[in-house]
Amino acid sequence: MTTPRDHLRALLDAQPAASAVTVPTPWLEALLAETVAPVAPLAAPDLLTVDQAAARLGICPGTLYRQAKRYPFTRKISHRVLRFDAAELAAWLRTRGKVA
Repeated sequence: MTTPRDHLRALLDAQPAASAVTVPTPWLEALLAETVAPVAPLAAPDLLTVDQAAARLGICPGTLYRQAKRYPFTRKISHRVLRFDAAELAAWLRTRGKVA
């Protein structure tokens, strides 16, 4: 099956180097419409506060602050704000045999 990208590659390959080519606008618009699919917006991750993450980990918030760099699910929002990715925290707990 020939894809729109294959059509464009064939058109480019058929032209001498550094040459200009005229392409029918409707054809090009149709080709681009086929190749450009709408992209769904990415969902923002569910971020937990220190208190929420500490409760899920079963440790006190102070301990979590001190050990935050050790955890792969820590997100440093600013020099004074930490958040924790809920999905990554749950996966991390599962790898250690704990229920998230």
